[in-house]
Amino acid sequence: MWLVTYISTGPTIRVASLPSTAAPSENILLLQHIDRTILETLRKDRTIELVAPSAIAARPSNPYPYFFAEFSADWVLEVQFSSTSLAYQVELTLVDARTGLEITAAHALGSNKADLSAKVATTLTQTIMDLKTEN
Repeated sequence: MWLVTYISTGPTIRVASLPSTAAPSENILLLQHIDRTILETLRKDRTIELVAPSAIAARPSNPYPYFFAEFSADWVLEVQFSSTSLAYQVELTLVDARTGLEITAAHALGSNKADLSAKVATTLTQTIMDLKTEN
């Protein structure tokens, strides 16, 4: 069964998704919600393997090339959250886990929690699809 699954889905991509970062004044519950949305979105893609949250938490201050060397991660996903009085913004940056060089970055803007979550999921899915078709 494993072989059939591997052949049908192709090779996997290992991703270490770092917790969102933001200014201390930002809404911690919204940040946690965005992190959950990102993880749920990544888990839906059968070609992606996630580095465990406990491994993420135990990382050194500089995760490059730690995730590559320790867990054979291909990408690290960095998430930066910010807000204004009118909108929320999430910047998603995919980084090469071996070199620390930025592969691509995308932005999602939303006026409320539900809108932002939907746009983060759509933006992340599209970004990953684009990268997979390039490689």
